[in-house]
Amino acid sequence: MATRPIPTPLQAVVLKWRRAVYGLAMAGLLVFAALASDPRAMVGATMFLVAWFVGRGLLGERPHVILLTDLGVSVGLWWLYGPISGAAFVVLGVAAISPFLLTADQSRTILIVALATIPIRVGLHFLADEIEFPLFHAREPVPTSEFLTGEGIQALLLLGIGILMMRIAVMLRRGLEALAADLDRQRDLNALKDRFVATVSHQLRTPLTSLKGFSTALLEGDHDPEERREFLTIMSDQAEELHALIEDLITFSRIGAGGLALKPTEIELRKAIGMVIAGFGARAERVSNQVPPGITVLVDGNRLHQVLRNLVDNALKYGEPPVVISAALDGSVVRCRVLDAGGGVDPKKIDLVFEPYARLVDDPTMSRPGIGLGLPIVRGLIEAHGGTVHAVTRGGMGGFEVSLPAQPDDHHSQLDSSLLSGASVDQ
Repeated sequence: MATRPIPTPLQAVVLKWRRAVYGLAMAGLLVFAALASDPRAMVGATMFLVAWFVGRGLLGERPHVILLTDLGVSVGLWWLYGPISGAAFVVLGVAAISPFLLTADQSRTILIVALATIPIRVGLHFLADEIEFPLFHAREPVPTSEFLTGEGIQALLLLGIGILMMRIAVMLRRGLEALAADLDRQRDLNALKDRFVATVSHQLRTPLTSLKGFSTALLEGDHDPEERREFLTIMSDQAEELHALIEDLITFSRIGAGGLALKPTEIELRKAIGMVIAGFGARAERVSNQVPPGITVLVDGNRLHQVLRNLVDNALKYGEPPVVISAALDGSVVRCRVLDAGGGVDPKKIDLVFEPYARLVDDPTMSRPGIGLGLPIVRGLIEAHGGTVHAVTRGGMGGFEVSLPAQPDDHHSQLDSSLLSGASVDQ
C-alpha cells in the first residue's frame, strides 16, 4: 500500500489555508443554492469539493496538479458567474501560492495555461450569441470595446503578477537550495569534527600510554643497560610522534588564522632531508635520499622540516617501499619530489587529499596513525613560501612534488634539471 507523501511545513501551511478557503467558498455556495435555488451554485460547490479532494494527497508529490485544478476551478467560476470572479481566483489560487510550491518552469507552464484561458473566454463570449451554453453566465450589457479592454487589462495584470511570482519562485528555490546545501555541509563538518576529535584523542592516547608504560617499567624494574636503552629509544620515538602531532595541530590552527610567521634562512636541502629521515627510526631504512649535495633553499627551517616529515610520513603510511626523495634546481625554484612505489594518488581523490581531515573518510577504523592534516599543512606551508604542491607520477612511482624558493646566490645553478623531465602531473 503506497504511503501518502508528507508535505513540508510550508506546503502544509498552504494546504491548510487552501482547505479553509475552499471550505468557506463551498459552504457559501451551498447556502446560496438553498436560498436562491440556483443550480449554478450547486455546480460551483461541487467543483470546490472535487478540488479539495484532489489536494488531499498530492501536495507533497505533485503540487502542480493542485494548481492546475485551481485553474480549472477559476475557469469554471468564470463560466458560471463571469470574468471578474474567475480572474480573481486565478490570481489568488495560482499566481499567489505557486512560488511556494513549484519550480520556475512549472509556474511558467501554469501561467501560460492561465493566459490561454483569456482568448478562450473572449471566443465563448461572442459564441454565446449564437449558441446557448448550459449554465453559462449571462452576457453583461456592456459595449464590446469595454469587454475586450477589460479582458486585456486582466491579461496584463495576470502576466505581470505571474512574472513577479516566478521571480519570487526562483529566489525562494535558490534560497531553499542554498540553505539545504549549507545545512548538509554543516552536518558533514560536524561529523568530520567529531571523528577528528576522536582520532586526535586516539593518537594522543597511544604515545602517552607507551610513555607511561615504559617509564613505569624503568622506575619499578631492574633492567640491564641494553633493555634500558631499548626502552628509552621507544620512549624517544613516541615523544617525537607526540611532538609532531601537537606541532601539526598548532601549525594548522595558525595557517587557518593567518598568523603563520616565517623566518627564511639558507638551508642545504640534502642535509635537511637527512635529518628528517633520521627521525623516522627503524622506518628510515625504507627511505632513500637522492638529493645532490649543494642544493640550497631559502625557507624557514622548522617549516621545511615539517613539510618533509609529513610528505615522507604520508609515503610510508599509504605507499609502498622504497620511498625516494629527489630534487633539482629549475630556474629560481627547487623542485623536490617524494615518491614511493605505490603508484601515486587516485586521480579522483587528488583534490580530496588536500582537504582537512580527509583521511578520516578513507580510514574510518583509524587503523593507521594520523589526523588527516599532513597534506593540508604541506600545502599551507609551501604556499606561504610562495611555492606550489601537486601530485606527480614518474617511472611507475607516485607521490608529491613541492617547489621551494632557491637561494639566489646558489652556485649550483648549473645543475641539470633533467631529473624533472618525463613526469606526468596528475592534477
